[in-house]
Amino acid sequence: MKPAIRFVGAGGAHDLNWGNSAALLAWEGYTFLIDCGFTVYPTLVQKGLLRKIDAICITHLHDDHIGSLSALLYHRHFIEKLPPLPVLAGER
Repeated sequence: MKPAIRFVGAGGAHDLNWGNSAALLAWEGYTFLIDCGFTVYPTLVQKGLLRKIDAICITHLHDDHIGSLSALLYHRHFIEKLPPLPVLAGER
């Protein structure tokens, strides 16, 4: 099965109309969120995709890549009562 990728944001720290860099990667029955900038969490909620995420991969620790990560994790744990998600991040 070929991995499928769906972009949640086109990228850019300064143009919120395009959304921050983020993508959903579907592979072997799992869905991975790649990055979670400021615009990503509200977009996932609006599109009903928050429950579909199995793990999060962070490419680097700039705000336009992690800006709404804490809101996403808070929502899943305290509002949706879902188990914790693995969050994978590089050293820098």
